[in-house]
Amino acid sequence: MLVDTPDSTIWLTGSLSLATEEMHLVAQVDPKDVSPLAMRAPLHVDGRLLNAPKVSLDKGKVLRRIVPAIVLAAINPLAAILPFIDLGDDESKKAVAACQSVPGRRG
Repeated sequence: MLVDTPDSTIWLTGSLSLATEEMHLVAQVDPKDVSPLAMRAPLHVDGRLLNAPKVSLDKGKVLRRIVPAIVLAAINPLAAILPFIDLGDDESKKAVAACQSVPGRRG
């Protein structure tokens, strides 16, 4: 699934089975413009619908932002925010344009 907002594109991938009531979903947000504090880590939702599914962040991607922030904070506390600045993603805009062209291709 794709959710396109003026500020971000939200990609939702995975599987959802109504027969077994299980879901394994991954949500990824791609900002379109400059974001001063972006984690940009996928959100995982796994489990059964009725039994409080487990929600977690991709720990690897979170650590790739936090570890450099800690190192930069030792040098200069203001530099600690540099790993969290996101300049946006042009690839996301191209993918959204490709998805928007799909209805026009139907016969």
